[in-house]
Amino acid sequence: MARKWTDLEKAIRAGQRELDKLEKKRLRSMAMIFAAQIANEEPNESEVEYFKVYTNLIDLKRREIQLLKDKKANEPKATEEAAEEPKA
Repeated sequence: MARKWTDLEKAIRAGQRELDKLEKKRLRSMAMIFAAQIANEEPNESEVEYFKVYTNLIDLKRREIQLLKDKKANEPKATEEAAEEPKA
């Protein structure tokens, strides 16, 4: 059972690292959009599209990480319940 925990923890950490990378990429597009707004110009359409794409990817990755965390949180409960059941 401990092996599954390790795999889940690795998957969560890997997901968080990927999430950090996606957020850094989105930050660049966000900065370009804000700079255009401050200069009272229309932001570059490709930057707006990159921002939308990265935002959607970030949302998906956050959901994936949350599912992994929920799975990790539920693993010990299932094990404890099995151990508590009396054997006939």
